[in-house]
Amino acid sequence: MPPNQNQPGQNQVPPVNQPPQMDRPPTGYQNNMNIGQEGASNGVAVAGFVLVMVSVVLVWIPVITTILWLVGIVLSIVGLSNANKGAQKKGLALSGVIVAAIAGILYLGSVAFVLSNPDLLEELEESQEVNYLH
Repeated sequence: MPPNQNQPGQNQVPPVNQPPQMDRPPTGYQNNMNIGQEGASNGVAVAGFVLVMVSVVLVWIPVITTILWLVGIVLSIVGLSNANKGAQKKGLALSGVIVAAIAGILYLGSVAFVLSNPDLLEELEESQEVNYLH
């Protein structure tokens, strides 16, 4: 019987010029072949989170804040939807939605407060006029 055939109690000898086949990697070996291949990248979630954060930082510029906030929350929601379908960065998408919701509530609350206090607007206008005269 040739030495390469399986017999109980005998070691298998690999064919010439072929490495031995193993069921599992040797000790100390890490299989890094699947890193980054588990799901598609979620750049939409990253963009949404960044736009929401920029809108929070630029809160004193109302038009830019509103545009960035709207685009940011839409992208964060789309990123969250993609993450639920298998894309990565679900936490970042969820953070974008949460920060956008909190920022939107605070922004709308501050606008409502300023608009409901006409005396505050008059005082603001007077203080600006005084600054321009000096």
